[in-house]
Amino acid sequence: MLSFSLVVFVVIRVIPGDAATLILGIQADDSSLEQLRTELGLNKPFINQYAQWLYNIIHLDFGHSRLHGVSVKQLIKERLEVSIPLAFLSFVTMCIIAFSLTLLATLYKNIASCINVYNFSIIALPNFILAFVFIYYFGLYYMILPAGGYPDQEASLYIKLTHLILPSLTLSITQAAITTRIWQASLHKNMQSNYVLLARAKGLNTRQVILRHALRSSLNPVLGILGLQTAFLLSGIIIIENIFALPGIGTLLVKSVYSRDLDILQNLIMLFILTVLFINLIVDLINVRIDPRNQAFEDR
Repeated sequence: MLSFSLVVFVVIRVIPGDAATLILGIQADDSSLEQLRTELGLNKPFINQYAQWLYNIIHLDFGHSRLHGVSVKQLIKERLEVSIPLAFLSFVTMCIIAFSLTLLATLYKNIASCINVYNFSIIALPNFILAFVFIYYFGLYYMILPAGGYPDQEASLYIKLTHLILPSLTLSITQAAITTRIWQASLHKNMQSNYVLLARAKGLNTRQVILRHALRSSLNPVLGILGLQTAFLLSGIIIIENIFALPGIGTLLVKSVYSRDLDILQNLIMLFILTVLFINLIVDLINVRIDPRNQAFEDR
């Protein structure tokens, strides 16, 4: 974790452009620029800046945003109220789509080829293209769902969810296609296993074999890819939130890059890294828990 923080700190500091100039503008005089650099700690040695930043993180002090005029902690908390529901809804939608397509492709061989073609087509299509297609057809042409933006805090839960449907679909469809490919291959491999042949010999039909036996055994590689897809989902949130004009973490990160708001930028990147590491840790623990081989070893 220390190495990640060092990389983040160094990369942000080597971005071209002076933070003080971007904040005050090119018309600012030298004395104002020097005063702001002193306030931001940019005049201190690099190692002192890095040590101070680590000290502040340990004490949960994320600094103050000059652009927004509030503390970074409060700002992140407000934006997470949009990004967390979007990420959760996208993840659930991805799992439902992947599960449905995998079962259909396994149970009905005549449509497996169509599902494979669909998966390859979706994987090759960037999600921002899907975003513009959804905005045009569902938001502007048919006007079924909101094309962008997010309601106020006083709005009902239903209104808030309607604004997240198109962004969550855009994020989940591509990831669902990748998950389906992995899940379908794993399930097909398990259907050739000896325990499946034994289950068939006992009189179970294909649906019963899949739901009772093969499906659970095929989850291990799927969980592994879900952990890796967390990073893609977070990076997708940055793009999709800006396309749909959602006031979440993604739009905040982009604005902080343009304005060189260092306190927001470096703390948000560390938040993304910690989230990816934590989710991958949870996925690994679940993977070990549900692995039939580990359970067989424990039974001994």
